[in-house]
Amino acid sequence: MSSQIEYPQAGIASIDSLASALRIPSSELVALANNTSNLYRKSEQIEKDDGSKRITYDALPPLKIVLSNFRKRIIDKVLLPEYISAGKKGKSYIDNAEVHAGSKGLLSEDIKNFFPQVSFKSVFEAFKYLYKMSPEVAEVAALLCTKDGYLVQGSPVSGSLANIIFYAKEPFLVDRLKLLGFRYTRYYDDVHISHKTDDFSRDIGELRTKVYGIFISQGLQPHRTAKKSNYANSSRRMSVHGIVINNEKIKPNPKKVSDTRAMLFKFERLLETDYTIDSVVSLYRSIRGKIQTLKAQGSTKSEAYLTTLNSLMRKVDEAKAKKFVRKVRKVKTIKEYNKLSSKLSVLKKINVKVTRVVKIECDLAKKSLKA
Repeated sequence: MSSQIEYPQAGIASIDSLASALRIPSSELVALANNTSNLYRKSEQIEKDDGSKRITYDALPPLKIVLSNFRKRIIDKVLLPEYISAGKKGKSYIDNAEVHAGSKGLLSEDIKNFFPQVSFKSVFEAFKYLYKMSPEVAEVAALLCTKDGYLVQGSPVSGSLANIIFYAKEPFLVDRLKLLGFRYTRYYDDVHISHKTDDFSRDIGELRTKVYGIFISQGLQPHRTAKKSNYANSSRRMSVHGIVINNEKIKPNPKKVSDTRAMLFKFERLLETDYTIDSVVSLYRSIRGKIQTLKAQGSTKSEAYLTTLNSLMRKVDEAKAKKFVRKVRKVKTIKEYNKLSSKLSVLKKINVKVTRVVKIECDLAKKSLKA
């Protein structure tokens, strides 16, 4: 399979054609493109490992709708090679990690402050050369997709554009590495290079130079900290996205396993207190999510943990649970019903009697809302 990033459709030569594809009048499209920087709101601030803040944004209507259409009808029509699994239907970070399973050596690199450093110029050139747009169309497209001259984390298009931003140079590096037996993947801003039979510690300086050259070609800087830029061989634990890849079969980081075990213990202790059903449901969901993650990452203990979790649920007070279920009688809207019924489904794990009450009360609530 080719390592090239390809756009198989015809290019767009006029703003009218772009507007037609996005189902918006040309005049509105241009006006929107010239005002995109004012059509975002801060969504949340996430504290990163180094203490700095990652700011995410939500696009506001009508920009959000136009960008979603742009991604579905044009941007995501690109053909991505195997070494990119981010954003692909049916693929996840786990698939990315599995590529490197059983390696003898692993080089991990990361891009510093990735999304906010991808510039208007880089996006414009991708639309012009990869998507074969005329310069005037590429300019409008790049204006639509950037805020204050850069990509925005949280925008409907940013992840897709991040995938293709190195379309010009990265495939050639990937092909050269393949010939030497290396395996290369990039998951947005995380680059991993491994070798199945070789501890390639002698080559990491040259490899970093090549990878950093690709980053810098788009005005991006590597994260040079030991945590983000590191090499390990099979004598140490090697991990991709926190998944251990030393053996042919991946497995979760031992800390994730111990954290899940600790949360099961916490759940057991909670049931010895004057707990609320809300707290039970919340903790159950959290633990179940962690168990599902462990299972996806190849844990051999996930089934046993799930059995333990469900056995603990059977210790929840039946009378308390039934009283909680009857809250569904007070819901006034479908939205309220859906929110509460998702909690009630957890309570079915307690016993058959609670399950029966949940079914009866939910059926009556639905009939009442339809009346």
